[in-house]
Amino acid sequence: MAQLDSNNNLYTFGNEFMYETGVEYKGLYHKQSETNIFTEPVFNSKTSKKLVAFQDIASSKYKYQKLATIQTNYDSITPATIIITSSDIANKFILRYFLKKINDELIIETTKKSYDDWTASKIDPNMYIGIQIKWYIAGIVDDIFNFNLKIINSQINMPGLRNHLTDPLQYYTSTNYVVPTNINRPTNSTS
Repeated sequence: MAQLDSNNNLYTFGNEFMYETGVEYKGLYHKQSETNIFTEPVFNSKTSKKLVAFQDIASSKYKYQKLATIQTNYDSITPATIIITSSDIANKFILRYFLKKINDELIIETTKKSYDDWTASKIDPNMYIGIQIKWYIAGIVDDIFNFNLKIINSQINMPGLRNHLTDPLQYYTSTNYVVPTNINRPTNSTS
């Protein structure tokens, strides 16, 4: 296919075209059409490289456009709803899971599944850090308070957790129940 001479032997001094990699191009070029522009004065299948319209790669707009085209296949985080069971009370603790955005103060208490997904890199490990903690919920109240406070204060791998967990007795339940007698059931007494 012969090209028109007006589309060959063109020259740019810069700020007009760049390689697809983002490197600015200065020099001879040719046009096959308005959108098919290549290096070299005429097309050479071995040496001609495709050119695109110049964009200042230092600009935020260019960086955003490049980032906006990144496709991710990461799962989303499922926030946890804590429900204390009788077996949790018998064990005297629960396991709690937290994920924190690296560039934000946001800490999300999440499910075991989301935490496991994060450890398996199904949730973006570049975006989040995570921890699992053993949280005491039953026993002597002063001991529970001190255990959980120590857990909160020892979590240096997740900055801000201390501000997120402000109640060391959260989910605490007493195991010293006094079960009243059933006042609706008659007793076997003779009068």
